[in-house]
Amino acid sequence: MANVDKCIKCGKCTRNCEFLSKYNLDFSCKEKLYNLAFHCFLCGKCNEVCPMNIDCMEYILELRRKKINENKGNVFEKEYKETIVEKTNYPFKNYDQSNAKVVFFPGCNFPLIYPETTKVIYQLLKDNINAGLAIDCCGKPISDLGLLEEENKIVNEINTNFKQLQVEEIVVACANCYYFFKDKLDVKVTSIFKKLKELNLGKKIEISNMNIFTPCQDRVKQDWLNDLKDFLPEDYKTTNLGQCCGLGASAKIKEPEIYNKLSSQFNNFDEGNIFVYCASCAAVFINAGSPIVKHVLTEILETKENVNKNFTI
Repeated sequence: MANVDKCIKCGKCTRNCEFLSKYNLDFSCKEKLYNLAFHCFLCGKCNEVCPMNIDCMEYILELRRKKINENKGNVFEKEYKETIVEKTNYPFKNYDQSNAKVVFFPGCNFPLIYPETTKVIYQLLKDNINAGLAIDCCGKPISDLGLLEEENKIVNEINTNFKQLQVEEIVVACANCYYFFKDKLDVKVTSIFKKLKELNLGKKIEISNMNIFTPCQDRVKQDWLNDLKDFLPEDYKTTNLGQCCGLGASAKIKEPEIYNKLSSQFNNFDEGNIFVYCASCAAVFINAGSPIVKHVLTEILETKENVNKNFTI
């Protein structure tokens, strides 16, 4: 268990989190957090600001798992049925083109949000290193719901598929997939930006007033931002006006008002362009009405693709 007994009630997590602030909580409020565990967006902002280095996000996950076990999943399976049905057995799953040493794994959201850019990436990797393609959901949405048994089943199946196909490395287009997979799979997990850099593919973005919005999973370690830097102008800035885009952990079901606030945070932004490197962030912000948000890959690969409006948040 994450050691929340170290909480000194400094209030930093409360001040930096819309959810904790709404209910006036910190990580000493164990019973209240247990009752509200599915209201948390699992964005990790609390981890980032905690002076005691408490893994607050892992604690919320533990509470979710506990609630699932105590209720045998019945309460939550009804509320999150759509997510559970889709992500436990991803309907677009396809490993037919995965028989290669290196395989492109775009994740579940990126190909739906940026289908043309997905095709461009796969063709580039195929032409340059004879890469394969695997379409599947990594399992993180199921993990975030606290469904540990189902999570392990998904990861084990993916591991088995790659082992049978003799895959040695996967290239991922999603930071969620990267951080979820990197300590769970038996293959090397590489960000798309690192692979493009290795192959000398893609162009450097030359634009003024570039603001990079860091996705939740990369906020602390910033592996992806470091891989991305060679493609960015030297004077780029990072911005975290809000704690996250609001899509994570299915919390918008419980907290629609907080979700609406987070998703629309860039609607009146007037300090330049906002670039993201998470497809889900792009879809959320753009669908909420922010015309200045772009995904860096559409610029690096010059696809100039807009978010697929048929994608449902």
